[in-house]
Amino acid sequence: MSDDGKGWSYPFSLFPDDKFKEIFDDGIYRVFEARDFVPRTFLTSDYIVEKNDEQIIEKLFSEDFDIRRQIILEEDPNVSKRLNASGFAGITKYSLNSVVVQTDSLQASLLFLSDVYYPGWKAKIDGKEVKIYRADYTFRAVPVPAGKHKVEFVYNPQGFKYGVLLAVVGAIGTLIFPMLYFRRNGRNRKA
Repeated sequence: MSDDGKGWSYPFSLFPDDKFKEIFDDGIYRVFEARDFVPRTFLTSDYIVEKNDEQIIEKLFSEDFDIRRQIILEEDPNVSKRLNASGFAGITKYSLNSVVVQTDSLQASLLFLSDVYYPGWKAKIDGKEVKIYRADYTFRAVPVPAGKHKVEFVYNPQGFKYGVLLAVVGAIGTLIFPMLYFRRNGRNRKA
């Protein structure tokens, strides 16, 4: 990129044709679509178990790791490894605290979601809570049985619940304490 001093930036070169496809050009703006992107969510049963963070990162950047079909987990999810796992996974609802994914596969697989792994997230498959695995160092994966399923990710941190409970107790205490204080002091004045 180059800066002309007026706050505008210009690319030194155009995108290579083999990696991007032009989808819009109005003479002023050009919009390109990446041809070789990693989907936001996909199903796979091709995974590697690695507990060491440095090894995970090293494997992610190795030439023989295919980020579009393989994932690296820190624990074994007990899903049968199949090289030709196929199926469909599509996001049907997305908000700050909730993601819903519909899946359809012929065999048990791992659902990969390229949203950040964080302990406050919970996952349910058809209403039943399941474990979320940390995938590819930063993302999420859950084991999904064969067939059609609704997978829900909901952000529900325990600390937030405790914070709300403390705030409610504090508010009630703020209201009740003055009433008790004045009731007690009012009796002492009459005596």
